[in-house]
Amino acid sequence: MDVLHYVLPNSLAEAYQLLHEDLNNHVIGGGVWMKNTLKSINTLIELKHLIGEKIEVTHEVIKIDANCPLRQLEIHPVIKDLYDGIISQSIEKIMGVSIRNVATIGGTVVGKYAFSDLLAALLAVDVTLVFFKQGRMELSKYLESHEKNRDILISIEIPIKKGTGYFHKVSTTHLDFAILNLAITQIDHQFRIVIGARPGIASCANQAMELINHAKEIDDTLINEVAECCVKELSFGSNFRGSEEYRMTLAKVYVARGLWEVIHHAS
Repeated sequence: MDVLHYVLPNSLAEAYQLLHEDLNNHVIGGGVWMKNTLKSINTLIELKHLIGEKIEVTHEVIKIDANCPLRQLEIHPVIKDLYDGIISQSIEKIMGVSIRNVATIGGTVVGKYAFSDLLAALLAVDVTLVFFKQGRMELSKYLESHEKNRDILISIEIPIKKGTGYFHKVSTTHLDFAILNLAITQIDHQFRIVIGARPGIASCANQAMELINHAKEIDDTLINEVAECCVKELSFGSNFRGSEEYRMTLAKVYVARGLWEVIHHAS
């Protein structure tokens, strides 16, 4: 990756202006994946002196600065316990500790990486993003948008509620990229089902969620219907890591298994 200019702006307003001067100007997070997605950059905008790495916990929300390293999230005691620890679980198998010490939550979110394990977990707990200009935005809306976002991510907010969770990653080796990942939560008696690395970006199975959230009784038949609904409404594909058919089979098995685990933990 070639970088022509490296800039430390004096303010977020200056950084935002620089970002909009050229479509080939980019903000750097941890920079771990940037070299794999961009061949050249005119101006690389560094924000570590303007956006911190803190994790702040209140009774209602966990506020995470966009430059917070993934390793710091992984080992945080509150996050490790939240929703059965699905956020920490989604991070602990990302490459090695040295990578997780550098990669940031902001870079992961803004990058919208299809292989991301963390995005599946964050989507399952319905996080809110806070941008410099646009303000607050649901992660689901951000991921669904096909427009290039030319804003600066300031922080991420995770709601603290009563709920249970399940995360699972299928990969060839312990630290390899996922063949498939999924996250399921039951928060305030509502289920969220997210499947990623299909090999597309993590997405909610909205029809399947509606099916189980409106059911009067949950049994084996319903769980199998929900799992089947997931593979019908979401798109799956093939690449060198796995075939479309294999991913669909994995999704059905682990959605059913995850739903029962979440239900069991909630009881």
